[in-house]
Amino acid sequence: MAHRYSLVVNGMTRQEQLVVFAIIGMLLLGLAVKTWRTAHPPSPVVLTNH
Repeated sequence: MAHRYSLVVNGMTRQEQLVVFAIIGMLLLGLAVKTWRTAHPPSPVVLTNH
């Protein structure tokens, strides 16, 4: 299965490979941030009167 993907990557230019890997990286980063924010919700804001 991995061999099939290597054929697809080898058929692309270096610039196309960089774009594809950058998009995949951004998607993975977004998923990681979403997962982290779900697991660590923001603390409630405490309002004080001065």
